[in-house]
Amino acid sequence: MEAVVAAKQAGKIRFIGFTGHKDPHIHLYMLEVAQKHGFHFDTVQMPINIMDAHFRSFSQLVVPESS
Repeated sequence: MEAVVAAKQAGKIRFIGFTGHKDPHIHLYMLEVAQKHGFHFDTVQMPINIMDAHFRSFSQLVVPESS
């Protein structure tokens, strides 16, 4: 992460984020660890589609925490 932050400060990248498609609990853990270290992600990508609400819902679990 130090290299990524340095790249952002140098203007080589604009945003720092992560993505995943398996389990919303992984996203929640990433956000929790980042918060413990005082880090803020600029973006978080996740799959949200018509079936999301029916199984391991990213929109119900992750979206409220990432705002």
